[in-house]
Amino acid sequence: MSVAVVVVFQRYVISLLSDKFSELGFTSTNSDSVKTRYLREKLVKMACEHGYASCTEGAMQYFTSWLNSNIQIPVDVRTTVYSVGVANSDASQWQVLWDLSNTVTSTDDKLSLREGLTKSTEPWVLNRYMMWCVNNSIISSGGERLITRVSESPIGSGLAVDFVIEHFDDILESTRGNVWALTRIWKTLRSVNRNSQLQQFMSMRNKLPQSAGVKKAFDIAVDHVKININWLEKYERDVARFLDENFPNA
Repeated sequence: MSVAVVVVFQRYVISLLSDKFSELGFTSTNSDSVKTRYLREKLVKMACEHGYASCTEGAMQYFTSWLNSNIQIPVDVRTTVYSVGVANSDASQWQVLWDLSNTVTSTDDKLSLREGLTKSTEPWVLNRYMMWCVNNSIISSGGERLITRVSESPIGSGLAVDFVIEHFDDILESTRGNVWALTRIWKTLRSVNRNSQLQQFMSMRNKLPQSAGVKKAFDIAVDHVKININWLEKYERDVARFLDENFPNA
């Protein structure tokens, strides 16, 4: 979608979730149900991703307190807090956080921090990080998940697609044709919105290993992108008109 439509859509989403965000906030209580904790995790993530100021400011407060005073971040929102903190950090701070991720003993904490590191706003940092994900001697497991996470940010979406295309052979070698790992990486295609980019990716099908499972997973990913591109071509104007007519001040 165009930038203008995306901006209005973000404001629209914020208008829908702001009241519930105010109710739940960042911190869980002992009386919270599993359902409430799950809702808080998803709500905080969505609010921060859509630029809701109350969410990003709260996340930065937690991030700064953790970084400077080792005050623990609530578990349910830890990945989101790391993500917001990284997005507001420079390359030197990113390196500090990367080094810290190598000393963390908890597997869950390591994963949360490394997912947060995918939200850097420095293209060269993200490209290097994805290259580390392909290099199993640096990131021994979960690299495919991190590449997918890079593709989920506005800055990283195009970078991740270009990276997968450029390093297609390296990725095949690194994953050794593992269907599960490749399927995760191909989720980066969700950010493709140009037929030219899709055609470039499709041309690499003949490089795939002779595995029916791998080829099928590749074809499914491509089909999803085709559907998304077609939907966007048909309905972007309708969505823009709906937002303009119903939420002009959203």
